Amino acid sequence: MIPLKLPLKRPLWSTGASLALVCFVSAFSLSDVGVVREASNRTNDSFFRLRNHRPTPSSVVVVAIDDAALSQQGRWPWRRGKLSRLVSLIALRHPRAIGLDVLLSEPSDPPDDELLAAALNHAGNVILPAKVSTSPTGPLWIEPLALFARAAAGIGHVQAILDEDGICRRLPDTELSLRGHMPMMASALVNLDRRQRNPTTGGVQLVQPALVAIDYRGLENLNPRSQRPFRTISAASIFSGAEYDLRERIVLIGFAGAGLEDELLTPLSYRAPSPGVLIQANMVDTLERSRSIRRANLAGQLLILFLICALGSKITQGRKALRTAACMLGIAFCTYTLAFICFVAWGVQFQLGPVFVAELLVVPLGQLQHNLVLQMLIGRSLVNLQRQAQDLPLYIAGLLQPQLIEEPSEIDLNRAEWKLTLIERTDEQIAIVSAFQQILLEAVRDGIAVFDEHGSLLFENHTWQTFLTRCRWQRDNCWPELMQVLNPQRAMLAETNGRHLELELDHQQRIEKEILIAGRLWRISIANLPSIALTGKALTMVLAADLTPQMERDQAREQALQFITHELRTPLVSLQGFAELLQYFPEQAKAAGAADVIHRESERLVALTTMFLECLRLETTLPVIKPAMTDAASVLRQARSLAQPLCAASQKRLTLAIPPDRLCIYLDNAMITGALLNLIANAIKYGRDDTDIDVSAELFEDSAVFSVSNQGNRIPEAEIPQLFLPQYRMLGNSNGLTGWGIGLTFVKRVMDAHGGKVQVRSTDTDTCFQLQLPVHRPQVFIGP
Repeated sequence: MIPLKLPLKRPLWSTGASLALVCFVSAFSLSDVGVVREASNRTNDSFFRLRNHRPTPSSVVVVAIDDAALSQQGRWPWRRGKLSRLVSLIALRHPRAIGLDVLLSEPSDPPDDELLAAALNHAGNVILPAKVSTSPTGPLWIEPLALFARAAAGIGHVQAILDEDGICRRLPDTELSLRGHMPMMASALVNLDRRQRNPTTGGVQLVQPALVAIDYRGLENLNPRSQRPFRTISAASIFSGAEYDLRERIVLIGFAGAGLEDELLTPLSYRAPSPGVLIQANMVDTLERSRSIRRANLAGQLLILFLICALGSKITQGRKALRTAACMLGIAFCTYTLAFICFVAWGVQFQLGPVFVAELLVVPLGQLQHNLVLQMLIGRSLVNLQRQAQDLPLYIAGLLQPQLIEEPSEIDLNRAEWKLTLIERTDEQIAIVSAFQQILLEAVRDGIAVFDEHGSLLFENHTWQTFLTRCRWQRDNCWPELMQVLNPQRAMLAETNGRHLELELDHQQRIEKEILIAGRLWRISIANLPSIALTGKALTMVLAADLTPQMERDQAREQALQFITHELRTPLVSLQGFAELLQYFPEQAKAAGAADVIHRESERLVALTTMFLECLRLETTLPVIKPAMTDAASVLRQARSLAQPLCAASQKRLTLAIPPDRLCIYLDNAMITGALLNLIANAIKYGRDDTDIDVSAELFEDSAVFSVSNQGNRIPEAEIPQLFLPQYRMLGNSNGLTGWGIGLTFVKRVMDAHGGKVQVRSTDTDTCFQLQLPVHRPQVFIGP
């Protein structure tokens, strides 16, 4: 693998911090948009509806001029004398303060006005309302008549502030008028009573004019069937003389349910407007309980907004869009819940509109950022791959042609056609390189595997799979097994401590060991690969070479040498003895037939040498044969001439059955003769003494069959398929005879090279080996 010269790095703006900053700036910029502000207001409005029902306060009482009062006292407007009587009856019950939410800006009958002024003066704690005029030609303020203003304890404005959506959520603490700063009626009612009690303390008093949020207790319509947030008394009951305990209470007198009141939308009544007297009652209750609804400071809200953006950007990194959206919905729910808790516990209102905007933007912005970074990295990686491809050896071989015609400076990575072109070129080159490397790796006889720093298998060839199968190891758990074989003590210590098995190698260190695994000898080589610049991973390559065949060949050679040494010793001793006899006693040696013995033993020595040389050629998969048209009779005679001395020395008779008709076959004379000699040698070795060994050749259908039979012990049926395996010898039939167990393996390979086969038939009396060769020239010949 060629290391990348230009490692790809993610740009700085692709990090989560950049996404958080973009979301923060976007959400903050949209915080003044009407939709976002309305979302914040509506979210805070929902807190009033979610809050549990609160008990009716005992300090605030509403006297309603309702339908019952109008039915009793007549149509509105009433004479000022009736209002004076109503105020007087309420004052007799000693309330803390009385708020008359009825505008008294126009004069009526002087006697009635005098009666009302006297009632106000006698009560001493009545606050009258004032409000800004809506008439463009009239006065700026609608204020009580001077007669009533002098008699009342104070004047408070009932001016309401409506937000963009037409909902009344706050009241101005003061309004600028010709009299100076005029407090709101609720503040005047609360502060009037408290100034009388303790001049050094006051209620909610703001130095500068400000908007005071109303902590709404409830806004149900004032009718007998509805659950009312405040104690409500009909003015008809007061006129009828009903007794009510109004001591130490603030009483508000106003219209309710009569169609004469000013109605406003509130957070608890988006569709059904509420009477103005109820809004004043909620403000009085808010000030009375010193329950101030305040907005969180700007620094705190900005900090929360940035934290939400940072958390959202963190979640967006490396997650799917649907999972990210689900996480952001969960964060939005948690944010809403925490804001509700802060509102209920401490009266703090957060502007959640920008937060919701950030939570909505983080998913598409994150996907957009991901796509932009991906597009840029793809373009850069494609150009980088094109540059690196020029260093491949395949260019030298002419398999790949230079594809990058334009200079890198002329490449526009933002153009889709450029990326598609580079992808097509790179795909073609990768396919060629991959096929080339795959062929090379599969051609390697050793098992190859690559592991990462955690022991996970990243790559393997077919030979490595064979290695795992022979070792009985699982693919996913082969690294711990390998480490346990290489260093059992360290593996046991790591398993005891619950740590990961790691192999510590220096940069240029290489481990190579020969280990016996599952009865086979393996050479394990481990080395570190150069780190990949693109990923920074440390990879380890393992090579597994099977040394068992080589070990078996070495053992076979050693056994062959021992056998040939033992077998050649006998004819050599005989040759030496009879040669000395001829040298020193020529006449006696001639009489004893020394020349015949020397000739016979020489032939025997030649036969053994031939068999040994043929057996040493077993290292190749198939022997290299040179077939030619050959007479079967000549093959039989040559085999008999070579094997006759062995039979004579072993007290066995060799009989030859020559076919009556001429039988010519395509075969390698030396190879077939060697195969027959191996079969004859086995017949001599395992046959009974003073028995015949029959060698024949005959034509059977379209095959020529060479047969070698002897009289000996029966070969078990289960052992016949194993006779042709290397180094296999039947323990039950060996009779203590020496051998190397490769003769029959040689015979089978010779027959495979000729396109023939070997058959064995064994009974209690005799055993017969047959070599079947095709009469016609087979297609599996190897050679000319």
